[in-house]
Amino acid sequence: MTSKILAALSVLVVSAAAVEQKPAEKSAAEGLVTVAVKGTSIDSLPLEVDVLVADPAKEVGILLRKGAEKFANAPTAVMYRGVRYFFMKSDNWNPGMRGRTLANGDVAYLYRAESPKAEGDFATEYGLKKHAILKTTSGDKTLYVASPGYYVFFLVKREVYVCPMHANVVEKQKGQCPTCGMDLVSTTIYE
Repeated sequence: MTSKILAALSVLVVSAAAVEQKPAEKSAAEGLVTVAVKGTSIDSLPLEVDVLVADPAKEVGILLRKGAEKFANAPTAVMYRGVRYFFMKSDNWNPGMRGRTLANGDVAYLYRAESPKAEGDFATEYGLKKHAILKTTSGDKTLYVASPGYYVFFLVKREVYVCPMHANVVEKQKGQCPTCGMDLVSTTIYE
């Protein structure tokens, strides 16, 4: 266990939380780096990386000294090389996960998918295996294992209906706002 944590942390110090950094091809839109999830050929940039560690504040400090920037008001989150990194203890990472647990030293990568089919296609293309179901406020999500200690999960795009006057009114179907009666308007979100 200690060697796994040290291995993950040594990669973190060298290349931002257990991802191997490679120079990106020049893009007119963004100067990002591509990342490869350890143990796979995935080379697209994740939305975020969750790193499970015994001392999250210490790990944030390491990346801050490497040039990362604080992310929002989260004390254990940073932006580093175009990716959000969240450091937390394993018992704080999705307590709703049933049947399986993650340990300190494990890493979970969050990607966006345009549809449930796109999520499945991505998992198939990169040989990801279903590991567990994450219970979240927005519904169940599949946690895939990429290689021992390295996991992938997704935010999936879906259509919802919102009130233009009451941002807290979000429905799955067309209708009227229960507060003001206005017609709900269609929008897309990732959850």
